[in-house]
Amino acid sequence: MTRAEAAQILGVSPQANEAQIKRAFRKKAMLLHPDRNDSPNARAQFIEIHEAYEHLSDLLSGKTTEAKTHFYSSNQGSKFRSPHHKHRHYADPFSSMSREEFEARYERARRAAEETLDRESEIIFQNSLDEYQNTWRRKFAKAMAILGIGLCILFTVDYYLGTTTEVVPNNEVEIVTRNDGYYHFRYLNIHHVEYEIKKGHTIIKNPRTKIVITHTYIFKDILKIEASLNNYSISFAPRFSIYNNFPFVQIFMLLPLISFFFERPKFNFVFFVVNFNIYVFPIIIFILMFHDGRFLRLIGF
Repeated sequence: MTRAEAAQILGVSPQANEAQIKRAFRKKAMLLHPDRNDSPNARAQFIEIHEAYEHLSDLLSGKTTEAKTHFYSSNQGSKFRSPHHKHRHYADPFSSMSREEFEARYERARRAAEETLDRESEIIFQNSLDEYQNTWRRKFAKAMAILGIGLCILFTVDYYLGTTTEVVPNNEVEIVTRNDGYYHFRYLNIHHVEYEIKKGHTIIKNPRTKIVITHTYIFKDILKIEASLNNYSISFAPRFSIYNNFPFVQIFMLLPLISFFFERPKFNFVFFVVNFNIYVFPIIIFILMFHDGRFLRLIGF
């Protein structure tokens, strides 16, 4: 095999440098790896690109020269790339390669390719991790971890303090009706927060109706609303409650903190955990705190 032939197999220039050759090999190895490509010729082509890459690497490092190449002679192809092979499977009747030799060369190619891919991936992920650790993003992630710890403590204390009940004056309760074109939806407005009601809105309008809400102490999250008139009463609850989802919300608040103990140059951390800490977690915190006026209630409004 000559330099030009090896370069043609990888799709690079014969004058390509080491980085270009590695990039081309990595691209083709990912495309032709038999674990990802089940075409009949994938295994043979996979061996071919590995040996071409190995040959070019040896030429660049000085381990071999064009004169010492052992892949081709001047008159005939190698045992792998014979003039009749044309990328055929080892069982092709035109191939002179034995099954044992093909499997041995394939195994060498597979091990070498996986080592190269793992090494290249680790370099990429390490560079991404270094960039994350040395920029504003990690400082922002630390701020999110501190915020998550604070909210976790508040939600936990709010849970263990239990609940309390409060009678709401009728003049502080309002029924809001909305029409989407097909259905009427009614909402009970209490403390500037709306809760959907499906039945019993008529008794709520009655000035003699007693409306009692059950809420937590710190965030004053409403867990239950009960309206009673004479011997008739209805009750309903909001769809989502932090109190009723203990300890899952609290654990979620600690995820940015937990991620600092698992910083690794791996795909899962670099592309999932980092993006979660920087982009996803702040959005969820914003929704959680401002949904139903939770933050305003916390600061006393």
